[in-house]
Amino acid sequence: MKFILTVLFLVSAFPGFAEKAELEPLLAKIEQARKPTITVPVKTCVSRVISFIPALEHPLYIDNIFKAPDKIRIVTRLQGGDTVVQAFNGRIAWERHGQAPLRILDGAAADYLRFLALLSGPGAQLKDCFEKIHLDPETVTVDRVPCYKLTGVPAAYFRQMPVIYYIAQTDFLPRRIDMGVFANGTLSLMTSWFGVYRNYNGIILPEETRTASPMSPVVSRVLSVTVNEEINDREFEPLP
Repeated sequence: MKFILTVLFLVSAFPGFAEKAELEPLLAKIEQARKPTITVPVKTCVSRVISFIPALEHPLYIDNIFKAPDKIRIVTRLQGGDTVVQAFNGRIAWERHGQAPLRILDGAAADYLRFLALLSGPGAQLKDCFEKIHLDPETVTVDRVPCYKLTGVPAAYFRQMPVIYYIAQTDFLPRRIDMGVFANGTLSLMTSWFGVYRNYNGIILPEETRTASPMSPVVSRVLSVTVNEEINDREFEPLP
């Protein structure tokens, strides 16, 4: 249920002047590639995804709901099973499993959801998500596609792993992301590979994502995406 499309980076030192001169144009091209036909600010985005996990007989259906600048709600449904809701309203992180009482999250679980809200926000630019960004001088090949390797470090208060993002040199879209995922009380490394991209109402997303993590391999496919639909703030509140 933590396996959703997200976004980027890592580094161990502040970028130097020469690197910054190369990094800034690249970040601009990445932003243009992500939202090539949108001329108004993206304030909300809802993606509906189906995920297949080998250990489960039925797939998971996941709704990822984002509202700028930092609200997120993830609804995970197992066919014939319970629904799990996880959310961050900009101040409080919480979750509810089925009919069980709502639980306020703190510590590492809250930090992860708060960072995910920023990283996946519809209006966020990559440079807004990280304290430091580094462009590796070497080209890296992912699935036979030459890629830039961007690495970035989240602000210390998020207490997250650095994130590594591999950007295709042809279309400036990601082919792979390495980042931390919080599940079962532990922050672990997760790697995602992205296939063919498609324009969903002005936002470019991969039709299919393959994910590997210590928990399980996952294959996810996008079912639908809506942009800038009205979403009431109550959707993100920890209401009883």
